[in-house]
Amino acid sequence: MMQASERALALIRQCEGFTPKPKPDAGGRMQIGYGHDILPGELFSDVSAEQAETLLAADVKCIEAAINRLVTVALSQNQFDALVDLIYNIGTQAFEKSTLLILLNEGDMAEAAEQFGRWVYGGGEVMSGLTTRRALEKALFCKAI
Repeated sequence: MMQASERALALIRQCEGFTPKPKPDAGGRMQIGYGHDILPGELFSDVSAEQAETLLAADVKCIEAAINRLVTVALSQNQFDALVDLIYNIGTQAFEKSTLLILLNEGDMAEAAEQFGRWVYGGGEVMSGLTTRRALEKALFCKAI
């Protein structure tokens, strides 16, 4: 079972930024900390950096389990970390239905890497922040260890 490295966590922190109080993301979901989606029944007025790290760790643990369950080919640590950041942003359900996952499981890493660039839309429009994030993920995915 693979786990996210500190590189994946640092990328999430960098891309999400820290928000101590609940705020809506571009899609209207309420988030707090490092992009934690506030779930039904969760009540937050604010979080400390330490609490945000706890939420991040729990969210990443779920993503690690999903990748380990869904991906049937061997991944490098960089590939795994890139997928952790992608899924943290797009969600497990979107990844589960993605062409990226199909190509990964076919062993076509080059074509799978090209799929990162398809996940740049928010509200039907290309988002510059997502374009930058996907470029970082793709570069990490393609980086030899």
